[in-house]
Amino acid sequence: TSWMTREGLVALPLFALGGLAFLFDSRAALIGAALVGLVYLYCQARILRAAKGIPAWRHAALLPFMIASGLAEGAGLAVVLAQGQGAFLLILLIALRFDLWRRYHRRLAQDGAPAGTLRVLSRHQKSFLIAGHVLPVVMLVLAPLLGSPSLAILAGILVTAAGWGIKLLLITKAAYNQGFALPRVPVRGQGSPGAPAKPGWA
Repeated sequence: TSWMTREGLVALPLFALGGLAFLFDSRAALIGAALVGLVYLYCQARILRAAKGIPAWRHAALLPFMIASGLAEGAGLAVVLAQGQGAFLLILLIALRFDLWRRYHRRLAQDGAPAGTLRVLSRHQKSFLIAGHVLPVVMLVLAPLLGSPSLAILAGILVTAAGWGIKLLLITKAAYNQGFALPRVPVRGQGSPGAPAKPGWA
């Protein structure tokens, strides 16, 4: 019943269909692999959502961002493999990922999160948004105007690398656990208990 187990089960038909599409150049198998790939991506996003002890992972706004980022990364690789084709779809997915990331980061701060998590994400936010969104869109717009598919290919690489980078950051650097919270600060002897406290939280 775990999402990691479901991910493993979905991986079997995903690789099978992908292999059939590659070996036999089958469009039906390719479409099937793409559909199963969406389910696989959803399972991956739900694995993080289920980690209740990590506030940065369990937040509801992370799920749509993870799905949008996965789609953007896939579209970026597709543009690379297609030698610059598919730029319009990639621009749409970049815009979607940009919006969902900003919403996730804002809501995480509003709803409360470990100060370390917010510090890590804030430190890398500007580079993620510029390298993974602004620059690729500029390159994708300029590529047909300048007749340079290499610009579109570079944009696809940037989009994919930025998505991988921010997810690596979420997993390895921003994964502060919940710690403890005190509904009331106790006192010794006489006096009133203090206000609630969540040490280390913003």
